[in-house]
Amino acid sequence: MLSNVSSSVFTGSDSITLTPVVSAEWNHNLFNAPYITTAGNGEELTVTAISPLPTDVTSGGKPGTGFTTKSFAMSSGTGKRSYTVSGGSSSAYKIVTYIKTNSSIPVMINASGKGTDLEYGSEQVETDSLGWTKVITYVGSQSADNTFTGFVYTITANSISGTVNNPTVYFTVPKVYATTYFDYQNHSLF
Repeated sequence: MLSNVSSSVFTGSDSITLTPVVSAEWNHNLFNAPYITTAGNGEELTVTAISPLPTDVTSGGKPGTGFTTKSFAMSSGTGKRSYTVSGGSSSAYKIVTYIKTNSSIPVMINASGKGTDLEYGSEQVETDSLGWTKVITYVGSQSADNTFTGFVYTITANSISGTVNNPTVYFTVPKVYATTYFDYQNHSLF
């Protein structure tokens, strides 16, 4: 389109100045482990599946050390699986899981946690078969002074409006760690 314009328009004129721009970004994952914890002793909490139990995935699961992949089939455009989380004593927790489906049609995922009193947290993502989607959910109490020892974590899959899609949902068994109340409220400064 501009093949007939000479470059001297730019280089032979003082009206246009090209200034290099340098951009920097702080990526805290360069220095921190992917499941960093900033409170507690850094140990994983115990997670136990609630009936109906998810199906074990023997091939095609999430690659990498430390991941156990499970699955469930959606029916009538929805499906869910739950886990009880126990063994903690914190005002906030961070839950990490990876999710994908066997369909290229996107599915909405709601990952939520609910304690016995006023402890809540949820995260929503969209996922499909094109790759593993990382889901980070924070569950916390009403104040930093209120600690709780466990909660129920639920992964719910729903078809997007206008489609009735019933794929198989693959997910890694949730990894749960105690975190700070600040992280629960603000997630991350970065």
